[in-house]
Amino acid sequence: RVFNLENPLYARFAGHIEEKRIRSTLGHPVFLGACLVGCIPLGIHFLNTSKTVASRILNFFCLLAMVIALFFTFSRGAWVGFGVSVWMLVKKRHGYFTLPLLIVLLLALIFLSPYLFQVAQKTYSGYIRNFFENSRVLAYDYSAHLTIQHMLLGVGSGQYPAFSHVYGATDDTPDSMYLRLLIEYGVLGLSCMILLGTLIINSLRISRVCEREEMLAVSLRSSLVGFAVDLTVCDALYFPATRILFWILCGLSVAVVRQEKAFS
Repeated sequence: RVFNLENPLYARFAGHIEEKRIRSTLGHPVFLGACLVGCIPLGIHFLNTSKTVASRILNFFCLLAMVIALFFTFSRGAWVGFGVSVWMLVKKRHGYFTLPLLIVLLLALIFLSPYLFQVAQKTYSGYIRNFFENSRVLAYDYSAHLTIQHMLLGVGSGQYPAFSHVYGATDDTPDSMYLRLLIEYGVLGLSCMILLGTLIINSLRISRVCEREEMLAVSLRSSLVGFAVDLTVCDALYFPATRILFWILCGLSVAVVRQEKAFS
């Protein structure tokens, strides 16, 4: 019963999250979803490049487990990010198994659509009825006030909770990484971060004789783009595990690009 609310340490990090959403060892379904969005494209790459039957079977079941876990996080931002990353892989004709995987996912979506519709109706009906009392809507209102007052350089790293509480905020985050970067680092800091991410992603547009490394570059690019999409509704760079994963992906991307330049 380590990963159960009966564990006081576990409940401290996950006690306020709905029971039906899985959290894994991270303790939060949203951040688990962000991690899986960053890892699944690489899982597809390893499946496509497996050389033995045993490794292919192992990679297939690992990938399947990640996809199932992503679904049960019920993290809508992670779902959208995953859809974008898979679309990029299919667009680049990333191996033999990607298109069948997409077909399976579409069939699963059709099969589960009645249940998903009920979940969405239950969730968003509450948003609509209590629109001006919703914590996320209020966070956007507080963020607008802070951005106007500290537009260029922001309020400082990690200072959103302190400044937003002045306006009556009860949450420590606006639930958007880009919005939090805008508030804490201003227009200048957000622009630099977007520029850095854009440069890294665009640098992965490589074409080499070695198909394996080209496919790896496509997978990394898909992971980063999917992660970037999820950041619109998740401040994942303030959570240790997802922050480490993001910079690992960036580091691997830079290494792949440098290796390509060294052999070109």
